[in-house]
Amino acid sequence: LDRVRAERVAVLTEDAAGEIGSLSLVDEDVRLCACVPLNARSGSLGALYAVRSGKRGDRTLARDDLEYLSAFAAEAAVAIENTELSQRAQKEGELRERLARFFPPTALQHVLTSTSDGDAGKGRATRAAILFADIRNYTGLGRRLSSSQLAGVLDRYYSATVPEIFARDGVVEKFIG
Repeated sequence: LDRVRAERVAVLTEDAAGEIGSLSLVDEDVRLCACVPLNARSGSLGALYAVRSGKRGDRTLARDDLEYLSAFAAEAAVAIENTELSQRAQKEGELRERLARFFPPTALQHVLTSTSDGDAGKGRATRAAILFADIRNYTGLGRRLSSSQLAGVLDRYYSATVPEIFARDGVVEKFIG
């Protein structure tokens, strides 16, 4: 296993219990063992084993078996890596979607790249204007209008203001009320 990990190569041994030293291999009287790495672009993901016990007949593991297992391991490594990449992309997409409500595209891209390259929490000095906007008589509107009518008022307000804020690389910090 050390050689498979270090050199990232397939190994076929006829003395598995002696070379690997695992108690489970000794207990099962495992003689032959093929071990192949799960190599991916991101590095080693582990290893696959095929073993042949001395108790289960005389068929041996051959070079062809090692080549087949190596091909299978290569396909498995690609599948594992693709699954991990897909899950990461889905999480990043969900995060982007949540943050897009509050940040214009340029600021959003900065937020996403700064958190992934180790700049998170460092901040930077910049000139900024802060706007606090309030809808006049909102409480009174809330008493007079139905909830769907009030939601329509808020939707029109957000539809008018947010694109203007984003067009100037502004950030919507939060909606309250």
